[in-house]
Amino acid sequence: AAYGLVEAPIQWFLSVSRFKWGQWEQDRFVQCGVLVEQTATGFMLSQPDYLNAVNEIHVTRARWNDPSAPITPQELFQLRSVLGALSWHANQVAPIWSAPVGMLLSRIHQGTVQEIIETNKLLQKAKLSQHQKLYIHKQEVIRPLLAAWADAADASRPDGSSTKGVFIGWTTESLEKGDLSRISPIFWQSAKIQRVCRSSGAAETRAAVDTEDELFAIRFQAYEFLGGRVSLWDVDGAVMNVPGVLISDSKNLYDKLGQTVMTLKGAEKRADIEALCLKESMSSTGLAMRWVNGDSQLANALTKPHELHQLMEFNRREGQWRIVYDPELLSGRRRKQMGLTSLQTATAG
Repeated sequence: AAYGLVEAPIQWFLSVSRFKWGQWEQDRFVQCGVLVEQTATGFMLSQPDYLNAVNEIHVTRARWNDPSAPITPQELFQLRSVLGALSWHANQVAPIWSAPVGMLLSRIHQGTVQEIIETNKLLQKAKLSQHQKLYIHKQEVIRPLLAAWADAADASRPDGSSTKGVFIGWTTESLEKGDLSRISPIFWQSAKIQRVCRSSGAAETRAAVDTEDELFAIRFQAYEFLGGRVSLWDVDGAVMNVPGVLISDSKNLYDKLGQTVMTLKGAEKRADIEALCLKESMSSTGLAMRWVNGDSQLANALTKPHELHQLMEFNRREGQWRIVYDPELLSGRRRKQMGLTSLQTATAG
């Protein structure tokens, strides 16, 4: 009410003086519990000290020697506390621990001492690697590419449900050409698929559909961030302005989406209907579809708690990956027998 009056400067000063302003920080600072370090090539995110305050769950020698014994209410409380801390760490900067944490959380409701032992071991591993950085790369190219890796592990949970792994990153269109490209992680998830799947193909389809849904929302937001003006009557048109690619290691799904006209046939018509969502997105938003072998599938490490080597390699390469494709559609196991590494493209010999 003071604007335009003689007292306006005084009133503004009194209003501002009530707020306590912190110091302006740059290059290296902590934001929301995450250490942010700026470099010439982008940002590095980490939590180098966060897990130091998380203690292992004490287990007596007698309990240790009886891993099938049920846990006590106090131990259940401690399990939830430790796994909650690990889950937050995984969600912030360490996607490599998402699958192990998620699988342990699915088991603690009928938990035994074995879950305590495994949780303590996981905490030890996470502490040893908490110095690891998550790289957000500086991208010179104005037109980005949003890449999404989707994977599933069928019937991998105690209740018979399946696990989906989703990894979405901001990169450049060189990735689609098979080049080793810098990828900035935007979204990752290791979670339960909400309905029971009858086969691995059905689980892969559902995981891909859920991944495309997340990818659609991120492409929409990216269009707005880049200055685009959205018409509510043409949301698909807005999304089409930001290229997106969905990457799966399911030959079944890849073959389905490669058909000119999809039909509902066979025993899994629900999965076929869900695949139609992807087919429609390919037409309406320009979504590209790529197949990779399982060993080159980034999201594989988000579905299998004991197969983390893809994300380990991704971290070792400081956030670089490629789409590995060969016309023979060789499986990851066959490639290993041929002596090929995860990111090696040549299959000759």
